[in-house]
Amino acid sequence: MSKQSLIIVSPGFPKDESESTCLPYIQMFIKALQKAYPDLQINIVSLQYPFYSKTYNWHSCKVISCGGKNKKSNRLFTWHKAKKAIKSIIKEENVIGIVSMWLTECTYISQNIAAKNNIPLVAWSWGQDVKKENKYIKLLRFNLFKTTVVSPSSRDLLFSNHGIKADLILNNGIDVDSIPAMKNIERDVDVLCVGSLNDFKRFDWLIDVVVALNNENIKAIIIGDGPERKKIAGKIIAEGLQNQIQMLGELKHEDCLHWMNKSKLLLHPSSFEGASTVILEALYYGCNVVSFTIPSENMPDSFFAVSSKEEMINRVKTLLSNEITNKSVLVNSSTSTSNALMDLLKSKKLT
Repeated sequence: MSKQSLIIVSPGFPKDESESTCLPYIQMFIKALQKAYPDLQINIVSLQYPFYSKTYNWHSCKVISCGGKNKKSNRLFTWHKAKKAIKSIIKEENVIGIVSMWLTECTYISQNIAAKNNIPLVAWSWGQDVKKENKYIKLLRFNLFKTTVVSPSSRDLLFSNHGIKADLILNNGIDVDSIPAMKNIERDVDVLCVGSLNDFKRFDWLIDVVVALNNENIKAIIIGDGPERKKIAGKIIAEGLQNQIQMLGELKHEDCLHWMNKSKLLLHPSSFEGASTVILEALYYGCNVVSFTIPSENMPDSFFAVSSKEEMINRVKTLLSNEITNKSVLVNSSTSTSNALMDLLKSKKLT
């Protein structure tokens, strides 16, 4: 029998091995999958990004970029190219399964191909695709594949918003072998925020926290970029906190991890997340975490869930007024997730 092969269909993928900011959680998952199953050939079909059509190698994986550029005018042609790529891989290789990322276009174009070729399909929801606004849900034939989500909250929202029961929770995780270990260094940053600067992330609430702390020695850092950057910067100036809150923009993944290692706590005021990788990484690098969203059912003592801005401010005050213990905690590994996925693909439930 020829070497077994897996197809991963994603809206985007890194253009080369040096691009660390593109879907880092999926990168970590694939690296862990490679280490756990070294004889498995992994193929990635990327619909929209990189913004050009190309077949290239990424850490021994074959990547086929369809170059859709996130343009609606390109959609049908992009889907045609992606379907052609998937069918070609199936024809040439011993494909044991297809994994589509998000319950959107990747699952839509994969479902019929998988069914016609009697290949197991796992559709993996990673976050906002469980919201009511996801119009693709009506186009998906859930009887043709297994539906997985990254967290209990995603499972509950998928059911409450669409009446769809997920078959399994495939927890988000981190690949400890592909990132540096936590170092015993000075933690001179009191509060850290990391992520895209979108309105639902509510990173401007960090400013309210610093104002409420009323301590000129408090140091805070925001890492990320996005449409809210100008608004947040303006609010920092308006409050006169330029010397206390620093905006570093978008950084490489390894640089973000370095700042986590230098921080006492991570503030995650986002109103919605599937299962935040940032939270898992911050806990691994010893941060205490204050968050509105809960990425897993089994969170450590260094994780604090809050439900209001006032509660968030009071929790941060309490933590910073006491000596914080910065202990590395691994909530879930990408290896465990890759094993769970392979078990699902091999299970009789998919045959």
